[in-house]
This record gives sequence, structure tokens and C-alpha cells, in this order.
Amino acid sequence: MNVSLIIPYYKKYNEFQKSLEFNKCQYSLAQEVILIVDHPVVEGFSFFKKNYPEINFRIFVNQTEHSWRNPSVVINFGISQCKSNYCIIISPETILLEPNSIKLLIENTNENNFSVGRIIFLRNDLNFENNSFINKPLEINCELLKLFKYRNTRKHYIIGPVYYGSICCSKKNLNKVNNYTEDFTNWGGEDDDIRNKLIKSGITCNKIPEVCLLHVETPDEFENRFKINSKKNNDNIINNFVEIV
Repeated sequence: MNVSLIIPYYKKYNEFQKSLEFNKCQYSLAQEVILIVDHPVVEGFSFFKKNYPEINFRIFVNQTEHSWRNPSVVINFGISQCKSNYCIIISPETILLEPNSIKLLIENTNENNFSVGRIIFLRNDLNFENNSFINKPLEINCELLKLFKYRNTRKHYIIGPVYYGSICCSKKNLNKVNNYTEDFTNWGGEDDDIRNKLIKSGITCNKIPEVCLLHVETPDEFENRFKINSKKNNDNIINNFVEIV
């Protein structure tokens, strides 16, 4: 498929290993999977290239150590490197519940629109009838999860399903709006902002209800989902990445 998957990555090795096992068949459909590791590494990432030969991995590593930051600048680096006409942005811990998610997103995207599916945000300490959701993600009943209302509260363990997160868009249209805004350092803001910029430029949002993703995160990540801090990233970050495989 004429699509590049862009995965911004920061210290999520175990989470990525888990999601990759579920997503590998779909990832193999992409022209390339660009994994941007936003921290120095010594070893370990050649594992993915060696053990998943069906996936065309391109792995870039930032050689400069730093604390976690909003992935907008890392996503922009991935966009600048992609060889396909279309991009899908996906988090390393995201699991594709619908087995045709990549296919559906790319088939429903053209130069006049961008596509987005539904996503469920789930705390990894949630238990239901003594079975952990994180251990059996593909057995989650999406109809059951629809019963949980979307609420901005720390008391809830599930948010969604909502049309959010991973988008599929042409590289041309992303470049047209100067890609992701890099003014966000904490979680949040960049997803809403890129959609708003695309829509304001005349690109329509195509919602694909059949596409359902699962984003599993820690309790702290879940609670911090509603805390947004706008602070400019360092403009020289993009020069710190080196392709290793």
C-alpha cells in the first residue's frame, strides 16, 4: 500500500512489543513503518527488524537524552522522512482492534480529505470480571464499551469510543498546513490542532466507524490526558535523529 506508518516512540519498549504482535499483519501492508525513537539506545531495536522481516521497518534514534515531551516534533520528523504519498500516525501502544484498519483508512482517504477511526482509551489497571483487559485486548466487546459514557473525570477507567487519535492523510496536505504544531510539550493538543488546520484549509474529515483502535495507558497517563501545557519545543530537535536500520 502507498502509505507510511509513523510511530513516535519514547520508552515504550514493552508496550510496543505487545501491540506489534497484534498489529504485525496490518503493518506488513504498509510501504514502510517509520519508528522514531526519541531517546538514545544502545541495543534492542534490531530485534524488530530481525523478528518481523515482513515489515519494512525504518528506525531512527534521537542521540540526545531528554525527558518525555509531546510527540509533535517527532511526528513531523517522521513525515519529513516518509517515502509514501500517504501517512498514518499511530502510537506505539495502540492496538488495531479492527483487522482491516489500515486498509480501511487508506481506501477512504484521498487528496480532498483525511480519515480518522474510533479509539478507546483504557487504563491498564482496569479489571472486568477478574480478567485484565490489557492481557486480552482482542476479546474486548466494543458494544459493551459503548455503554461507558465519555466523561472528563478521573473516576472513569474508559474513554470512548470516540473519533480521535490516529489519522490517515496525504503527505501533501500535511505539508500544506505546515504539519503538526510544535507548541505542545505535555500530552494533548496536537491531535485536535492538526485536524483543525486541515479542515480550515478545505480538507474534509472522513470518519470511518468500522476502524476501532485501543490505546492502553498507565493511570498517570490517563489522568494527565486532560492537562495541556503549551510550551515551545527546541527548534534544533530535528537534527538529533540518526537512522540506525
